[in-house]
Amino acid sequence: MIYQEDVIKVENHIAGLSLEEADLLRRAMSGKMRSHHAMQRIVDNFFSSAKAKGLTDYQTKELWRQIESFAGYSFCKAHSASFALLSYQVAFLKAHYPAEFMASVLNNNGGFYSAAVYIQESKRFGLKIGLPLINESEKEYVGKGTTIRIGLKAIKNLSYNAIERIIKERKRNGKYVSLADFLVRTKLGYEET
Repeated sequence: MIYQEDVIKVENHIAGLSLEEADLLRRAMSGKMRSHHAMQRIVDNFFSSAKAKGLTDYQTKELWRQIESFAGYSFCKAHSASFALLSYQVAFLKAHYPAEFMASVLNNNGGFYSAAVYIQESKRFGLKIGLPLINESEKEYVGKGTTIRIGLKAIKNLSYNAIERIIKERKRNGKYVSLADFLVRTKLGYEET
């Protein structure tokens, strides 16, 4: 038995439970049924149904042992298939578009690990990490080719309003040529950063 659906098939075909009873037992074993009394009734039904199908006590107990031990790690087949497809797609993107993939992971706040871990993984993968540049960076991380450019949002205490203003002004009137040019054009003060 690999999937929850396999447990249902075994309970139905071998032990003789109805599909409804088999599904109730699967749900009970996965912790979705709160009633101990209802669970015991289903288990008793499993043993009496298996006996009626001609299974010996030893066979029934062994079958029950396997089903019960499986309950702790069983997984729905449909979920398995969708996770497998997602895993394949992620592996493809990481292998063929590593900079774009890792930039997307960083933009999604990575998940379990900090941004520093993903930056190190990117370097291990052979990618170059470009520091934030006022004339190059976008709001978020951008991956292209073999480089990831860190986005302006990674700069601590720089507000989203300030970032939007910097980028909008740069797109409208071109690159900043000096600090004075930057300050005059964006009209950002200390309190806005």
